[in-house]
Amino acid sequence: MQILADTEHPAGGSYADRVHLYMAPAVVTSIAAGRGQHFTQGRSGTKPIRRGWQGVGRAMALAGGVHVEMYHRPGSPVTNRVWRLGPRRIARYVSRFGGNPNRIHLIFTNAATAPAGSNCASSEPMACQVELARRGPNARLLDNGPTLYRLGDQADDFLAAYRAPARR
Repeated sequence: MQILADTEHPAGGSYADRVHLYMAPAVVTSIAAGRGQHFTQGRSGTKPIRRGWQGVGRAMALAGGVHVEMYHRPGSPVTNRVWRLGPRRIARYVSRFGGNPNRIHLIFTNAATAPAGSNCASSEPMACQVELARRGPNARLLDNGPTLYRLGDQADDFLAAYRAPARR
């Protein structure tokens, strides 16, 4: 990525600006659960128990976009805890490596149920995901524009929830 970032593109910017990375749920969940500088520590904080993501930290910072998958597979959203911690920590991690959090996007997909532990105002799965995206620091990432993947028959539900005024 550094080589691409150092190479000017004929249309402006760099070649790295044209690369978009998709953060798999394993990365998002691990970063949400881990502790320490690179989210590798367990509760004791003494020894690494998770993978370190510093190898991709700089790549995320140099990429034109980072798309954070907020589901395990279509139909199965990540938990409320991952919604609460994952995107915020990824944004801080990208910033730590010199990246711009405005290039981070949350990915939505169809959902059979609302995220576990979500206590959303709506019991509708898609409306609940949008509500979680609007909470706290996630709202800034949602403002960057969502990424949508296989919404299927929930596309209208997403659009309605996304267009609805945010509840305060």
